[in-house]
Amino acid sequence: VLADLPKLVLKNIYPSPEQGRIFASQLDADGLAELRQRVLAQPAQWVGQEEFQHSLTPAWRDQRLVMRHMVLRTFACGNPINGYRVMPGGLTRFGASDDELVVSNQDGGISKDTWILSSEPERERLNREAVLSVGTSSLANAPLPAAAAENLFWAGRYQERALVLIRRLRDLLALEPLEDSIPLELSQALSCASGGLWKQEKQPREQLASIVFDPHQPGSIAFDLHWLVWNGRCLRGVISGEILGVIQRLGEVVEPNGGLELGRHLDTLSMQLRALSSLYADWSIDDPRRVFSCLGQRSEWLQLALGFLQSIPPQISSDALRLILDVDQGAPPGLVQIGDDVIRQAVEDARRPRSLASTVEAILQLLERLPRQRAQVRGRPEAIALRMLSSLALGNLDGVSEMLMELHSSLHETYFVAPVAPSWLQN
Repeated sequence: VLADLPKLVLKNIYPSPEQGRIFASQLDADGLAELRQRVLAQPAQWVGQEEFQHSLTPAWRDQRLVMRHMVLRTFACGNPINGYRVMPGGLTRFGASDDELVVSNQDGGISKDTWILSSEPERERLNREAVLSVGTSSLANAPLPAAAAENLFWAGRYQERALVLIRRLRDLLALEPLEDSIPLELSQALSCASGGLWKQEKQPREQLASIVFDPHQPGSIAFDLHWLVWNGRCLRGVISGEILGVIQRLGEVVEPNGGLELGRHLDTLSMQLRALSSLYADWSIDDPRRVFSCLGQRSEWLQLALGFLQSIPPQISSDALRLILDVDQGAPPGLVQIGDDVIRQAVEDARRPRSLASTVEAILQLLERLPRQRAQVRGRPEAIALRMLSSLALGNLDGVSEMLMELHSSLHETYFVAPVAPSWLQN
C-alpha cells in the first residue's frame, strides 16, 4: 500500500461521515506524508483500493449539459438449469458534481435505468401487459401478466394430460379385470394409452401403481397433477379462491388403501378435473384467462391424440385396435369399426368433436380471440394453425407434430415470459 500510495484510495474500516475516502492522487507532497504517517500509526484501521477510472457522460443539470463521472451497474439472473445470463441494460450512476469521484447514491449521486438499443430491427411484439385484459366485473380492465398467461396455458395442458390418461386407463381396465397376466391386446392398448409407460415385462399391478401414483415418473397422473397444482398456485390473484381450492385438493392425492378401489379413485379425480373445467366456463368467452387455459387443453389433446395414433403398431390385432379407438374416440365399446377409414375419420372428420381437425379448428378460434399487433393481419400462431388444418384436411399426419411444436414456441415468443418453454416443464 505504501509503495503505491499515490495511486490508491484509502478507506477507514469504520466509515463515517467525518472520515470518508481519501484519494491519494489529489494530495500534495505534505498531504501524502501525513497520510503515510497515519497509516503507519494504525495500519489495521485502513484499507487500500486502486482508484477506479470512471467513464464520463453528459448529464442534464440546471437546464444545461454538464460532464459527470459515471459507472454502469449490470445484473445477471441465474437458474439451476441454464446457469447465469447477463440482463440487457442496467443501472447508470453519476456523481453529483464534475469533480466528484465518488459515484454513489449515498453521496448525492443520481441513478438512471439504462436500456440497450438493438443492432437490428426487432420483430414486432405485442404490448402484452396492456392488451391482455380480463373482462370480469371483479377484475375489470386489470392486466393479465404474461407470466399468468403462461401459467394458465400450462395448467390447462397438465389438466388435459391427467384427464385423458385417467379416462383411458379407467375405460380400458373396465373391459377386463386386472390379473397377474393380461391379454396381449389389452397390454398393447394400455401401452398406447399411457404413451409407452406400460411395459409388458412388468407386473400389471406394479405398472398401474407407477402410472397412477408415482410423482417422479414423467407422464404419470401424480406427476401431471403435481405440475397442475404448481402452476395453479402461481395464479393467486388471477383466479378465484374457489378455483384455487379445487386445484389445491388435486395436490392431496395419495395412494388409496385397500378400502378404496382404483376405479373409484380414478372416478373421483376425473370429477375434480371436470369440476375445474366447469369453473373456467364461468369466465366470458373472450376472457384471456379462459382462452389461454383452453388453448393449453386443446393443444395438449392434439399432441396426445397424435402420439396415440402414431404409436399404434402396424401389425396390431383387430381386437386391440378396436379397444384403442373405442376409448380414444369416446365411443361405446364395440361400436367402432376396424379399418383405415376409422383412423381417417379420427384425423380429418370435423363432425367428430375429438377428431384432430376439429381440435385444430377450436385452437384457431381461440387464437382469433387474442389481441393482434395489427387488427386485420393474422399472427404467426394462427398461420401455423391454418397449416396444420390444411394438412389434416388432406389426411396427412406428416409434419403435424413439428407444426404443433412450432405453434407452442410461437405462443411463448408472442405472449409468454420465456421465449421457449423451460426444459423441466416440457416433460
